[in-house]
Amino acid sequence: MLDKLFKCKPSEIFKLLSILRVDLYVTLYYIGFSIPMVILSQLVQDKYCINTLGVEVSKCVRLESLGPEFEDIKNSVLTYSTTFAVYDRLTTASPGIILSLFFGHWVDTYPNHIKYLLALPALGGCLSLVTTILNVYYFKAHINHLLWRSIPYALTGGALIVMSGSYTYVARTTQPKYRAVRFAVLDLALFLASPVATAVTGKLLTIKPWLPDQPRNYLIVLFVSFVCYLIGLIWILVFVNDQFESAKDSSDNV
Repeated sequence: MLDKLFKCKPSEIFKLLSILRVDLYVTLYYIGFSIPMVILSQLVQDKYCINTLGVEVSKCVRLESLGPEFEDIKNSVLTYSTTFAVYDRLTTASPGIILSLFFGHWVDTYPNHIKYLLALPALGGCLSLVTTILNVYYFKAHINHLLWRSIPYALTGGALIVMSGSYTYVARTTQPKYRAVRFAVLDLALFLASPVATAVTGKLLTIKPWLPDQPRNYLIVLFVSFVCYLIGLIWILVFVNDQFESAKDSSDNV
């Protein structure tokens, strides 16, 4: 699809850029979604190592570089981290079947209001980040409280709704000659989100922690993710008008 993007005339590219509104939302959402995924496993390991096993913070933050005498602790931490990831995934993915039915019904009943459905995952992301930030701020809280972060994702559809809704939105609001190019832009946004999030997170974690009792600067990472979700939520609600774009495209085809 990307080869069609490079073959477009400058005037066509400018017109295409003027309607790339939902595409920016998808980019913001997936960067906000990917950033916590980068640190979640490390956060679980730190909380389990420090709070549950009672190991010193200085040792937990460099556990992978410690000698063979800490092998049992390493195995225990990695085992728990893997188990936690399974529970987290099940909590997030379980409502997917019901939400898929709801999404199909919404699109059929309110075809010109897909943006409200797309806004739900960003709202869920904000709520999930608030829960995670509280778990970081109260670092001594039980590690299982981190599972609460999965509930907002599960109830608002998460990435499933963003993927399905954005492609449906593009198909409904884009002229046929631009449709393949817009799908290529969406694919590019999905492709770039993960490496961008990984690079940003790696840089932010090296900054000195904001709070004295924190092993790493998780707060600034989660704050950046929250801002991405919040900007995306405002953007999709204020600047995306699916009714207007559909009418505009119809008039262009006359």
